[in-house]
Amino acid sequence: MLACRSPEAFKVGVTVPLPKTVGAVGPEEHRLITIGPMLCRLFHRVVGHRAERSLPLGPRQKAFCEGHGLVDNVWILRAIIDDSRARHRPLCITFVDVWKAFDTVSHESIVLAAQWIGFLPSLVAYIRCLYAGGVTQIRVGHLLGSCIRPRRGVRQGDPLSHLFFCAVMDWVLSQLDKRLGLELQSSKVIVCSIQSVTTL
Repeated sequence: MLACRSPEAFKVGVTVPLPKTVGAVGPEEHRLITIGPMLCRLFHRVVGHRAERSLPLGPRQKAFCEGHGLVDNVWILRAIIDDSRARHRPLCITFVDVWKAFDTVSHESIVLAAQWIGFLPSLVAYIRCLYAGGVTQIRVGHLLGSCIRPRRGVRQGDPLSHLFFCAVMDWVLSQLDKRLGLELQSSKVIVCSIQSVTTL
């Protein structure tokens, strides 16, 4: 961390195709799982625990956080719908489908989101170095393929990946029009913005 760069060994992963069904043959019938070095994952777990305590994520950002995040958001959504029905007021709800989002977020977005959310400059530089030179090799049986340089997606199985993804999503949600959303009286329920709906 003091050097603001990751060891070269931390940048190398091995990608293993796991069959989705019995008798899978073609590439589309396999799920690719990338495994990084154990020492890297242990180090990132320590860094992740320290970073989680100080991250200024939005109050409705519940993904990968301790507690009853999904339950809270479902309860808030039901309360909003019930309140709308009781008052006979129109209500529009938006759901954001983040299918494959882990695989498609750009590396530059990860670095920019880390800066935006307030990661220490040394950690931002470390993240930039980690993603800039990352490579993986596909392993089939005992054979290793040539090096592949991923240009997008968070690192699979890495304890820091969910923090990076949350930082990107929080950055995206912060760009929403502040006039949108619904605010309930805090004495009755809880202050709720459109973010509570989009992060379900």
